[in-house]
Amino acid sequence: MMTAAAKRGAQEAMEQLQHKNKKIKKNAGFIFPMPLAVILSLLISALLYIALALVAIAAQVAVRGWRWRVLLPPRPDGSPVPVRRTFSPMLIGYLANNILPVLLGEAVRSFLVARREELVPLEAFGSTMLERLVDVVVLALIGLIAALLLWPLMAVATDA
Repeated sequence: MMTAAAKRGAQEAMEQLQHKNKKIKKNAGFIFPMPLAVILSLLISALLYIALALVAIAAQVAVRGWRWRVLLPPRPDGSPVPVRRTFSPMLIGYLANNILPVLLGEAVRSFLVARREELVPLEAFGSTMLERLVDVVVLALIGLIAALLLWPLMAVATDA
């Protein structure tokens, strides 16, 4: 049997839970239907960041397309591959990298540009591998520079 004190404690706990439940239900009306001005400001700020991201991605694709054009061998007639003709094989290769294992998208984009521009497939693949090698070297240099710049900060942090 429950004592009177235990019954009172259980009753008080139930009342507190019911009170909190009423508060939650009351505040939920103010949480979910946001004012229109808040929704519009969030949408506009999100669109600004999305637009900035799209500009950055377009610039990155343009620079990579130009870089790959420099590394690609000339076409059979001796003319260089136009930059605009490298974009679709490169983007299809990026898509394939997301779908296929082991970065097979690099082979896909090499094959596509070789077939489209009548290049030797092995030379096109070699240019892709050279581009990846340049990526690794640049990344290693960035890491080295960051480590050299941060080394004094790390020494100060460990002395403290």
